[in-house]
Amino acid sequence: MLNNKFIFFAIFSLILICTTLKASEKYNIKLEIRSLNSSIKLGDPVPIEFKITNVGEKDYEYTNRNYDRSGRMPEYRLEAFHAKGLKLDDPRESIKWLYMGGLGAQSNIKPKEYYTKVIDLNRWVLIEKSGVYKIVGDYKGVKSEFIEIKIAERSASEMEQYIEKLGDELTIGKDKNKREDLLKKLMYTQSTPIISYILDSTYKDENYFWVQEAFFYYLPKNEQVKKLVLNTSKINGIGDGMTAVLHKLGIDESIMKELIDYSLDLKNKIVISEAVLAAQTYPDEKFLERLINISKSRDYDYVVRIRSLYAMEKFKNYEEVKSVLWNLRNDEDKFIRETVTRIIDE
Repeated sequence: MLNNKFIFFAIFSLILICTTLKASEKYNIKLEIRSLNSSIKLGDPVPIEFKITNVGEKDYEYTNRNYDRSGRMPEYRLEAFHAKGLKLDDPRESIKWLYMGGLGAQSNIKPKEYYTKVIDLNRWVLIEKSGVYKIVGDYKGVKSEFIEIKIAERSASEMEQYIEKLGDELTIGKDKNKREDLLKKLMYTQSTPIISYILDSTYKDENYFWVQEAFFYYLPKNEQVKKLVLNTSKINGIGDGMTAVLHKLGIDESIMKELIDYSLDLKNKIVISEAVLAAQTYPDEKFLERLINISKSRDYDYVVRIRSLYAMEKFKNYEEVKSVLWNLRNDEDKFIRETVTRIIDE
């Protein structure tokens, strides 16, 4: 007698074959995928190689790019299934996927030739347990055949050592791209102990995208996480990108204003920049004097100064704000001049 596991994958494979035939006929391409790592432990990145072959008689044209501003390239999709046929969760399932652009170049592959692209399975799937999984790829509606990967267990002590190693590298790392890679690896562990390392990074550089990704989609949203984030913000100020995280965790307006008030008086310019941004969402007259000083100061770059101008916008009819805006129309920075003009005219 056929078991449920066999029936599921037989039906699913039949659906894949039908839909893939239509898409492959449209594009005249074939998709194959493979795992680049033979030894994978729970929490590791799982790089999957897409191999797109031109099976038509004409050149296949495509946009060759390595990122999308949304955080992942929607033309390269992955799904994973438990042995029993249950689909693993997509961390960003609720987001309506749109192409948001990213640097790329028009390329083409000639008949019988191919190109490859490597995508982390972790960007499409939440891998929470060890085990054997079936993976299927999708490139513009063209499906691959299933491949099987095995995720080995990582004990609690091994996970602790792994996170500590990554965290230490992040703490001392200087290269921005390397730091981004370390943030992603920490994020893939989906483990609460990574929080201290991630929060520490928000006071050193501006990698807010991966910080927000971790808190929005990979870490639990519970009281323990909320307490860790809030307590750190009360001590060190609002870190880069953390306004949105604090809002997502349900921190109320009065506490947010307290954090902004505290952060504006600190010396860390990354914190001040984030506090000024937060003041746009949580405006208060008590911030005005400091916002005005920031808007006029050459000690801050134009991004922070523009943030301060927008934070002052709600109070643009106050005489002191009117005077500042009027004077800044002649600022030496054209972006400041343009912003001031826009605020005055609206």
